[in-house]
Amino acid sequence: LAASMTLDIGNTDRLNVFRQEARRLGVRVAAPDINRSEAVFACNAEENVVYYALAAVKGVGRQAMDHVVAVREAEGPFRSLSDFARRLDPRIVGKRAFENLVRAGAFDSLESNRRQLIESSDRILSGAAISARERESGQISLFGGPSEGTEELRLAPVPDWPAHERLGEEFGAMGFYLSGHPLDAYGAA
Repeated sequence: LAASMTLDIGNTDRLNVFRQEARRLGVRVAAPDINRSEAVFACNAEENVVYYALAAVKGVGRQAMDHVVAVREAEGPFRSLSDFARRLDPRIVGKRAFENLVRAGAFDSLESNRRQLIESSDRILSGAAISARERESGQISLFGGPSEGTEELRLAPVPDWPAHERLGEEFGAMGFYLSGHPLDAYGAA
């Protein structure tokens, strides 16, 4: 199933059909996750799950997601948004890619308030740019650690989107609803 989904990675209509077929077969399709997903679709037969491909999120690009996965494999899972910004090359993963990953839920394991991440994206990516410049010049901060720009990112103090808006943003990034559906609240009781 994961191989078939990877072949149609850019076709959201086909991916939705595969997702529905997986559900029918009792296979869970996990939302994209910056620390678990690969650039392409991957499966874990023991857990009966297909991990949604990072590169299947609209507007992110395969090269950018290959970069994210390579950084994660080289240095371990991302521990925080600051850690992500510190290790990322912002010339490869731009604002649109970052924001669409947020909308799709790829950062939910690090910070579940998607609206807060969207409204803080300029701050997060400017921290990434500072870190990239420091890596290139061989500089480190006064205390030998990461620069102040990415040590403790201060995110915009805003509440998350209401459920229907959150799903709408997810739909825009993925082409279908993965984590829920707007009509779920009206389901059979």
